[in-house]
Amino acid sequence: MMGHNYALGMAAHIMLGVLVFPLLYALLVGRLLPGAPVIKGMIWGVILWLIAEILVMPMAGAGFFMSEIGGMKAVMAALMGHLLYGGLLGVIAGRADNCCSAHAH
Repeated sequence: MMGHNYALGMAAHIMLGVLVFPLLYALLVGRLLPGAPVIKGMIWGVILWLIAEILVMPMAGAGFFMSEIGGMKAVMAALMGHLLYGGLLGVIAGRADNCCSAHAH
């Protein structure tokens, strides 16, 4: 997707994971999802994983659910990574919400 430039692809992945997706979560998605902060974050992680597996991976040449680059083993590893990412994001964002709302009163 990035013209076979691995460094550019990784830079985009990091930028999305560190800036774009956390901002979307904090400003919009986290408020709409049910459950405790860690559950909200894990749901967000699964949403991102599904988008990656259904849209991004096929466009990158990896196939639908990574069928061309490792199949089920790669898909499950990616799911575990996205669940961990989302859970941590949910906990961190949940603490920030509690911190900021406690000082607002």
